[in-house]
Amino acid sequence: MSIFIFNGFLLLCFVVATVLNVLVLGSPGAAEIMYLKPPLKMCRYSKVNSILEAQCSKLKLRKIPLNLNVDIEMLDLIGNYLTELEKDSLHPYKKLAYIYLGGNSIAEIDEAAFANQPYLTLLDLRLNDCDTLSKSLFQLPYLHTLYLGYNHLNDSVFKVKVTSPLKLLQLTKNELTTIPNIGVQPTLLNLNVSYNKITSISTEDLAPFCSLKELDLTGNSINFKAGSCDCQRFIAWVKLRQIKIKPDDLYNCTKTPATLNEDCANVRFSNRTNELFDECLAIIQHEVETEKARSFWIYVVSCISVFLFVLFVVLFCVHKQKKQLTANDDNIDMRQQEPDNNYQNICR
Repeated sequence: MSIFIFNGFLLLCFVVATVLNVLVLGSPGAAEIMYLKPPLKMCRYSKVNSILEAQCSKLKLRKIPLNLNVDIEMLDLIGNYLTELEKDSLHPYKKLAYIYLGGNSIAEIDEAAFANQPYLTLLDLRLNDCDTLSKSLFQLPYLHTLYLGYNHLNDSVFKVKVTSPLKLLQLTKNELTTIPNIGVQPTLLNLNVSYNKITSISTEDLAPFCSLKELDLTGNSINFKAGSCDCQRFIAWVKLRQIKIKPDDLYNCTKTPATLNEDCANVRFSNRTNELFDECLAIIQHEVETEKARSFWIYVVSCISVFLFVLFVVLFCVHKQKKQLTANDDNIDMRQQEPDNNYQNICR
């Protein structure tokens, strides 16, 4: 019995010594337990419609991973802890067409952050802390969808030459006081400037967007100059260009006196408005003519290629047939010579 008690006492001492070794700060065991971190969550890959996507959303990332598949075309980084985009943040990924960076804390974007993205068509920077943007962002050759809502962007950010073929520009909840002055944009179809600080709007603001189909002005305090036809002129432009405006019942000019409504029944647009609109149309017409010329020359080159191919096939067939006829003639000559040779042999 005493042996069992003694063995139990030894076992108890061993357990106590082991626990103390783990709990004492600075011991290897304690360090291993205190600093052991769970493995980081990895980005997942998926492929939809032949587009390779890296899904890295909500992984608490502070930097964009640089060890992803270099062939990814879509990168989802929504809901992480990113604070800046450096010039090399996206450097390994040269095939990106869709980048989602919403829901981070991005405040600084290097001028060359997107310089390595020639195929980028959609960029989502919503819900960040941006108060400025890199100018190179607006010169991307294929960028047509740009989400910039819920940032701190003001009017000065858009005093830049925009050459990207933008179709959708979303600027909800920023600090704009006017419609963005981004020059003539013949491809822009949808402009959302809702919940900004815009107080006035005119036909000259919209004339550079000759293809515009949707305009969201919700949440702005827009007032037209009292005693003028600005409201009627604006509404006339919207109706003439068939622009769907939100809210659709806000700018109906009902507060204008009846006598002024009569005076503004046949409003005219300013020369500057017409000039900007015509400039926009001219760009579209030039692009159409360029595309027609390109299609024509492609057609001509295709026809010439087909003609040369057919000519080559015909010449080849003629050459082959001529060669065959020559071979047949040689065979006939040889056959005619054989009886003479046999006759000569017999005579000998």
